[in-house]
Amino acid sequence: MNTVYAEKSVLIVLLALSTLIMGTLSLVAWRRRQSPLGQAFFLLIFLTTIYTFGYMFEFVSSTLEKVRFWLHVESIGIAFIPTAWVIFAVRFTKTKLKYWPQVKALFLMLSAITFIISNTSELHHLHYVDMRLNSEAPFPVVDFVAGPWYWFHNVFTNVAIVIGNILYTRAWKNASEDKKQQAFAIFLGSMFPWVVFLAYMLRIIPWGIDPVPVSFLVPGLLYAWAVFDLKMLEIAPIARQAVFQKLSEGVLVFDREGCLVDFNAASCKVFPKLENDAKGKNGSELFRDYPILMNLIADSVNEQETMTLQAGDQKSTYQLQRIELYNNRNHTVGFMVICRDITHFSNIVESLQLQAAIDPLTKAWNRNRWQEDGTALLIQACRKHGSIAIILADLDKFKQVNDLYGHIIGDAALRHFALTCQNNLRSQDIFGRYGGDEFVIILPDSNTPEAVELAERLKRAVKSMILVAGERKITVTASFGIVSIQNEVLLDLETLINYADEALYEAKKAGGNQVCVFNTKSGVELSTPGNPGVVKH
Repeated sequence: MNTVYAEKSVLIVLLALSTLIMGTLSLVAWRRRQSPLGQAFFLLIFLTTIYTFGYMFEFVSSTLEKVRFWLHVESIGIAFIPTAWVIFAVRFTKTKLKYWPQVKALFLMLSAITFIISNTSELHHLHYVDMRLNSEAPFPVVDFVAGPWYWFHNVFTNVAIVIGNILYTRAWKNASEDKKQQAFAIFLGSMFPWVVFLAYMLRIIPWGIDPVPVSFLVPGLLYAWAVFDLKMLEIAPIARQAVFQKLSEGVLVFDREGCLVDFNAASCKVFPKLENDAKGKNGSELFRDYPILMNLIADSVNEQETMTLQAGDQKSTYQLQRIELYNNRNHTVGFMVICRDITHFSNIVESLQLQAAIDPLTKAWNRNRWQEDGTALLIQACRKHGSIAIILADLDKFKQVNDLYGHIIGDAALRHFALTCQNNLRSQDIFGRYGGDEFVIILPDSNTPEAVELAERLKRAVKSMILVAGERKITVTASFGIVSIQNEVLLDLETLINYADEALYEAKKAGGNQVCVFNTKSGVELSTPGNPGVVKH
């Protein structure tokens, strides 16, 4: 007999401990009810507390009348716990259900019906057909014959538990590290009492004792872990999430395997096809159209890249920065990529670079720029066995223009000459200032006849230019030296410029207003004769 009372005492202590833990969690949840999870968590835990509290007093009751009273108290928790469980699961996992208001109303209605039927069962016997104290038990334990609504409510409870656990499983799979731990704690906390509940339904527990209230010890401890250690009801994570979503910079969060865990609204502007179902997918699959980002995801050594995106006529430039994420044990748990829009600054830099590369007087490329671009075109032509032509142009007797009419007219002559040349060139051609009154024209994919044709056209256009100096009208002429290569061994740009300069020298020596071609096999050839010098009207 002493053993029996010892066992009963242990059960009472466990029930009291379960009630104490759940009651404490209820109080904490009520104090933190301003958080999105606070109210739903309070409802679930408070109903559980009522259930464990009522059963504790039912367990120590010695008469059937007292047992019935405490069953009425317990029915509040028993009836509404399934609904509270689903509401909390939807709120925690942030699941968006199309007909959620209707589903929630249905669950609440079924719970209310259960509460009413269980408390009026003496009238209709839909919940309890018969109820008595089990005479075979060593201490008073209620024994009852279940009615049809009792079995319906048990099915309803199991369906609610399954729905909640499915939602938690999905949340655990796609959530961030802290959310995964919280979801795991809630999920595991539901599994233990569920298994005990199934055992109770199968009449495995002796004398009809309900072990479910005692089993709430396990979820109570797990929920305490989620609340106090994992900060499930803290306002700070909510604030951090709000700030995260309002950041003007795009932020992508990845786990250690490179799977996307989370992203903010600003990142959707950078990557328009990014949607909520992208969470949990591998970054190499999601961002295969962005090779620079893929390199950053795959390589933890390279922490920063610059990416340019083109959308129609609009070009945007982003600075991508990878930042490693560590837990409190300094172990890597993932990384995030920050996308900063630097389009404005990039445009300023490009503008400054453009200004630095342009000759301020003639708006032609300066020497550094045309040498850099020309070398790249020459290497490309030789690699593809293509052709490239170079024209060196020079105004005839330009010093005489400066001496007779001054540098203002000389500068005007250079500007008009540069504009004339630029108006006759293709977009892919390069026009640069070589120095003084000499200019270089680089023609990709052009042969000698094409270069000669262009030079002759420029020669005629220059001769038709008219400069005004006071009451006088001045015309100038120009000479052109040409060199071209096709399917030849790679020559450096300086060598080709020297060849074109030799041809230009011969054009000058022939009297100016000439076009001469440097033939790499036979030397310099005069294209057509012309009239040299400065002509005054």
